[in-house]
Amino acid sequence: MKTNKDTLPVKSIIGEVRPIGLMEFGMMVMDPFGQGHYRVGTGGITYNFRLGDNCMNVTGEKIQPGVSTRCAGVSGPESGPGASPESMAYNIYCCLGNEVTIAGGPLAGQKGYVTGKVSGFGVTVDFDRDILKQMHGDERFYIKTCGVGLQLTDAQEDLAIHNLSPQLFEKLGISENGDRYTVPVAKIIPGYLVGPGIGGSVIASCAEIMTDHGDCDKQFGLSSLRFGDIVAVTDLDTTSGRTVLEGAVTIGVIVTSDSIALGDGPGLLTILSSKSGILNPVLSDDANLKNYLGIK
Repeated sequence: MKTNKDTLPVKSIIGEVRPIGLMEFGMMVMDPFGQGHYRVGTGGITYNFRLGDNCMNVTGEKIQPGVSTRCAGVSGPESGPGASPESMAYNIYCCLGNEVTIAGGPLAGQKGYVTGKVSGFGVTVDFDRDILKQMHGDERFYIKTCGVGLQLTDAQEDLAIHNLSPQLFEKLGISENGDRYTVPVAKIIPGYLVGPGIGGSVIASCAEIMTDHGDCDKQFGLSSLRFGDIVAVTDLDTTSGRTVLEGAVTIGVIVTSDSIALGDGPGLLTILSSKSGILNPVLSDDANLKNYLGIK
């Protein structure tokens, strides 16, 4: 499959560890039965939950596996109407699979990858376990961003690629069969389970798979979802924004842990979408970023 990767600019950008803050996900969270729970939230470095680990049994809210980052040296809001242009560029330009290099300090030169984006909480990056456990939280990261505007040169017009580096796209095991594209996925989930994020942007933000629907959890195997899983969502169109559309298919990556809050759940970041259903998901246990990026 031919892409326009040779026409895409590679841009440098500098990030830093996003400090943990007592924001929404660090306060008491209400479960579906009206009981309040205190939970650790998003931000900082998560040392013990990584790509490939189950994201459903974490006693926390919207935990990012690895390092939560933001644009370096920028104050003020990091997302939304008041966000700086630098923060918005950081969140948009960084794409899954972009190379990340630690800049300065005792770990200078160690390399990792961009592995997620979370609405309002910036970009997730990850490194091999022996590197991550040495990090203190004051590191800065040099990221070679590339991927915005990526597309197949001979694909139908409604096939969209988002948040994905050309290098990672080529590792996903996608095969072309006539006018359809077969994509290995870990799960196939109905679009009616996607709640928060509907109507929002597919760039630099994620939707959420609602996991408080009883039998649906068992029916679609939600309890075994892993950080980094590639999943397909039926009847969800994210070619430009997020909307319900019968026959559409979205392929996304699980980028955060589950939530106990009613109507919330693991974060889903779009990487592929088609209105006409030319994406054909096939189940594969190996469909996880950990395997594609080789992070140990």
